[in-house]
Amino acid sequence: MGDTYLSGDSEIKQKLLPLIESYVNGTRAYKEIKVGILGQDKVIDNEKERFEAFTPVGIALAGLLDGFNLCAVSMLLFFLSILVMSGRQNKELFLVGMSYIIGTFIAYFTIGIGLFKVGDIFKDAKAVMLAIYGLTIAMSIILAFFSFRDYISIKAVAIVMFAELWSMI
Repeated sequence: MGDTYLSGDSEIKQKLLPLIESYVNGTRAYKEIKVGILGQDKVIDNEKERFEAFTPVGIALAGLLDGFNLCAVSMLLFFLSILVMSGRQNKELFLVGMSYIIGTFIAYFTIGIGLFKVGDIFKDAKAVMLAIYGLTIAMSIILAFFSFRDYISIKAVAIVMFAELWSMI
């Protein structure tokens, strides 16, 4: 408020009301802080500068780091556990694991490059970008629906199994 900055729950709870009262009572002068608003052209120029600052090494490292997400790691562990149970040897496990990691990296990297290219092609076509955003939202909603449906069906199966076990006791 004005030139005063409050941070955190306790500070806001303690100091906000007295600060407002000091402005209302006139014991404190309000100092307006001017914040420059960037125009559309300046925002576009800033984003172009940020995009042009990307290097192939930086993009590759970002893709490599993204490959270590929880889903990919858990799928790798699940996949390797199946191979261990089937009696595969250590060398085969290592090769399969490395193949999975490299394949995940290549897939994420190429998807990222493709999305950058699509964004660059349609950067001035707002209708196309809105359609892409709409498709992304629709796909997310559909996938969320299927995930929730799977959750409900698995929960129902678990309840039936629990009931059967309980009846045996």
